[in-house]
Amino acid sequence: TTIVILLLLTIVSLYYQIQIDGLTRLNNRASLNGKIKHLSFINKKYAAIMVDIDNFKRMNDTYGHAYGDYVLKHVASILAESEAQGVTAYRYGGEEFVVIIEKSDIEKAIRIAENLRSEIAKSELEKGVKVTASFGIGIAPENPIEQADKNMYRAKASGKNFTAYEKDGKEYLAERRLDIRNPIPKTTTS
Repeated sequence: TTIVILLLLTIVSLYYQIQIDGLTRLNNRASLNGKIKHLSFINKKYAAIMVDIDNFKRMNDTYGHAYGDYVLKHVASILAESEAQGVTAYRYGGEEFVVIIEKSDIEKAIRIAENLRSEIAKSELEKGVKVTASFGIGIAPENPIEQADKNMYRAKASGKNFTAYEKDGKEYLAERRLDIRNPIPKTTTS
C-alpha cells in the first residue's frame, strides 16, 4: 500500500506541474487549452479577458529579470484573488494572462476586467514602480481568445491601461469609471 500511495502522490504532483505555471502559480496555457476545449465541447457560453502588462520589457531592461518576475507574480496574485466559481485566471505566456469567465455576458466581463485593471493600476511596487495593464475582452460565439487578443492590442494602441471590447459590432474602450474616486473631504476640527 505504501507503493500505491507514493505512486498516487507522484501522479498528482506531475499533474499539478503540467497544469500550473511554475512562476506565477496560476493555471498555465495547457490548462487553458483544456478548459477551452471543454467549454466548446459542452457548448457553454464564456468570455475571455486578455491581460498584457504595459511596458514590461522596459521594466525588465531597467530593473532586471528578477524584478520582472516579481511584477509577474504581483499581477498574477491580483488575478488569482479575482478567481471565483466560473472565473479562472491563466498565464498565457510572457507577460500575458487570460481570465475565463463562464456563463458571462459582455457587461459582466467589462465589470471584472475594469476591477482588475483598476486594482493593478492603483498598486505601487518596490522601487516606487507603478504597473498598468491593457485588457481586451472576447465573448462567445466568436473565438473569445482571438477576439480578446485583438481588443487587447487595440487597448495598447489607444494609450495603454484601457479595457477594449466590441458590442453590437462597434469597438469601445471602457470608460475607466473605477479610476474616478470622489475623495471624502477632510473635516477640520476647531
